[in-house]
Amino acid sequence: MQKLFNFSNNRQIWRILLTELNQIMIEERDIFLKRVYFSCIDKNTGKTFWSNKKFLDEDYWIGIETTFRDMLFLHLFEKPDMPKHKQIIGVNLRTGEVVWVNSELTFDSLIDGNIFAYKQKFESREFFELDFQTGEILNSFGEDASRINERKQSWNDETFISTQFPFSLMEGVEFDEPRKYILNIIGDTKYVGNIEFMEYKNLLLFNYYEKVIESSLTNRLCIVDKATEKILLREILNNFSPAPVPDSFFIDDGNLYFIKDKKEIVAISLLVPTLSGLENQ
Repeated sequence: MQKLFNFSNNRQIWRILLTELNQIMIEERDIFLKRVYFSCIDKNTGKTFWSNKKFLDEDYWIGIETTFRDMLFLHLFEKPDMPKHKQIIGVNLRTGEVVWVNSELTFDSLIDGNIFAYKQKFESREFFELDFQTGEILNSFGEDASRINERKQSWNDETFISTQFPFSLMEGVEFDEPRKYILNIIGDTKYVGNIEFMEYKNLLLFNYYEKVIESSLTNRLCIVDKATEKILLREILNNFSPAPVPDSFFIDDGNLYFIKDKKEIVAISLLVPTLSGLENQ
C-alpha cells in the first residue's frame, strides 16, 4: 500500500462526490463565517483542476445536486436555513466555469442522461425535461408527474459504480471470520455503536468508535493483512466525535479514501504490495 495524496484547506469538508472523469468534487463550509468553497481534484493524484470557487456570487446558500459526465449541477436555497432547493446551475467539471443557469426551475432527477425539473406553482408543479449540457428545455409535461415516474421506473442506469462502502459487523456466522480478526485487535476496548468493516483482496479494513473521554468519541481506522494478521495501518480519523457516523471510509478502484479530523481527505492505494511509514498510533 502507498499513500497517494492528502487534500486540506483547513476547512470543514461538508461533502465529497466522485465523478465519471475520475475526479473528486469537494464542498467545504465555514459555518461561522458562512462561506462555502468548491474544489475539484484528480482522485488518483490529488492534482487540482480548480479550487476555492464560488458560484453566482453566492457566499453560502448553495449546494451540490449531483454530477453527470462532465457536468456538475448546483442549487440555491429558497430561504437561508431552509432545505428547499431552487434554480439549477450547470458547471463544467474540467474548468469550473458556469455553462448554464435556469432560474425558474428546480432539479428533480437525472434520467436517461437528461435532467427532469419542475416549476413550483401555488398548489401544484409543472414538469420539464432539460438537456444536461445546455439546459435547453426538451419537453414540457405540464402537471402530469406520472410520465416522469414512468421514465424513472423504466430507466436502467448502466453507469458502472466501482465505489465500495463498509458493512456493519452484525451477528451471524457469515461475520465470524472478520469478527475474530477485529476483536483480537481491539481487545478489551469499550467500543460504541456499530463496527464497520470491508474486505479487499487479502486486507480487512474496519473502523470503530471508542469512548476515551466522557463527552466525545474517538473514531479509529485499522487495516489488517489477514494472512499474517499484521496491522498495516492504525489511524485516528477523529478525536472528538459526538456520535458514531456511518461510512467513515470507502474504496474506489483499489484506492482507500477517508476524511481525517473533518478537514483532510487522505487517499491510499491498496494495490501496491507493501506499506511503510503510515501507521499512526
